[in-house]
Amino acid sequence: MKNFTSLLALLTFLSFSVIAVAGTPIDDKMTDKYFGSCVELTKKEGTMTSDSINRYCACTAMNMQKNMTQEDLTDLSGTGTVQRTALNKMLLDVNGPCMRYPVKDLLNNKC
Repeated sequence: MKNFTSLLALLTFLSFSVIAVAGTPIDDKMTDKYFGSCVELTKKEGTMTSDSINRYCACTAMNMQKNMTQEDLTDLSGTGTVQRTALNKMLLDVNGPCMRYPVKDLLNNKC
């Protein structure tokens, strides 16, 4: 009976963990809107070529959809630990893998 109770407690814990982790996926419409905004804002900076801008924004849009949830996006405007966790996720899982595009242009412009 003790093993059954322990197993039930573990299954209950895992089911709540899966629900909490799953979140609401970022849909294609949100991703497309992000891509358009990313391109426009990055063009205004004037530090990247058009090709790099498109690649960077496509890369970050894909990573955002793959690695984040709508709740994560909401948490970005929060405060404290919740905001920091969402920001770290954005920096590491969304922007990080795509930094080769702005870095390449930065180096090409400096050398």
